[in-house]
Amino acid sequence: MHRVIGAAIIIFATSYYGFYTSIRLNKKIKCMDDLCTSLQMLNSYIVYSRLTVGEAFNKLACISSNKNISDLYNNIYKKLNKSDIDNEKLFDEIWKCEVDLLAENLELGQVYKELLYELGVFTSYIDPDMQSKHILGVKKKIETENETLKREQLPKNKIYRTAGMTVGLIIVIALL
Repeated sequence: MHRVIGAAIIIFATSYYGFYTSIRLNKKIKCMDDLCTSLQMLNSYIVYSRLTVGEAFNKLACISSNKNISDLYNNIYKKLNKSDIDNEKLFDEIWKCEVDLLAENLELGQVYKELLYELGVFTSYIDPDMQSKHILGVKKKIETENETLKREQLPKNKIYRTAGMTVGLIIVIALL
């Protein structure tokens, strides 16, 4: 009886891990899609509404449906308003800190992290048209990476789920 219960627990645990990994991949893709949407909105706020970066981040934090993206913008907005020191240097530091936090929460790879770091390089002293071009350029790169990840998503999801169950069965067979 104990063997059957142990076998069921092992199969359940490894299967759960396979499904969990699959869900994490889906969550990462969804978040990056939401980030691209928010970058398009950021671009619109800067170009058409002529808002400052901080004000645009505040608006994005309020309307973003993705909690991770909303937290990213909200934390940056709060930290920018809290500080009295050099905003150019401060923005770069705050941006990197928040991107690291986002990357940790979503387990983003180094490629996404570097692209997001690149987005933080734009500064408020360049004109809105240059900011717009920079935002749209980074957005295009993120979309390209996301398309690659989406093409690999279905096969990877099947592999994660199947491997989870298979590894569980192999462990059970080896132990029985």
